[in-house]
Amino acid sequence: MQRLESVAAVVAAGGRGSRFSNEGLPKQYLSLADKPVFIHSVETLAKHPGISKLMIVAGGEMHARVKAELRIYLPARVDDILLAKGGATRQESVHSALEQLAASFQPPKYVLIHDAARPFIGSEDIDRLLMALQKHKFCTLAVPVSDTIKRVKNDVIFETIDRSELYAMQTPQASDFQTLLQAHRQAKAEGFATTDDVALLERQKISVIVVPGSTTNFKITNPHDLRLAQALAAQKADNFSEEV
Repeated sequence: MQRLESVAAVVAAGGRGSRFSNEGLPKQYLSLADKPVFIHSVETLAKHPGISKLMIVAGGEMHARVKAELRIYLPARVDDILLAKGGATRQESVHSALEQLAASFQPPKYVLIHDAARPFIGSEDIDRLLMALQKHKFCTLAVPVSDTIKRVKNDVIFETIDRSELYAMQTPQASDFQTLLQAHRQAKAEGFATTDDVALLERQKISVIVVPGSTTNFKITNPHDLRLAQALAAQKADNFSEEV
């Protein structure tokens, strides 16, 4: 695979949800297979040869913790990984990271935005995304919806939706850097809020290409997801031990 020029990856770790444990920690900082959830994806992105710059966006109060974890798990890269201060929402956090990259000496040409709460992003997923980025400026990992989807109002089903054209969005979501930055700036100026970066590109009438994702690249959003992630991490560890 031809290497793209200047690709930055931003790991969005600014969420403040703390309903997962008595520690009061956001989910991305909880332990998963003896390391914080966010470290799993950071390690994968940091090791990928197609990523030239890596940034973690987190609440300012968590920066010292993030640095401490990086010193433990990625000591050789701790000085290379940039930190940005998160905002009140995911959108504000990503925008903050993009502005910091824009103000750097050499802003990237492309950017990948990844959720810290998706620990099982694989190098193969990133490969597919970067290959698509070579041909298209805008793409995202996604998987087809497999369940039957119903529209419900007041606990009553009133419509079945054709799932043949429905996809569940994943991350990373990839874009030409300057285009995504401008989309964030415009959304902020116009007070438009959304939950992912693809929606901001759609708003600009930009066609975003869907790249096949992996079912294991799920987002930890509730305690059940965390238990599933722990089981998957344990299975991967057992498979690794058998291979060795």
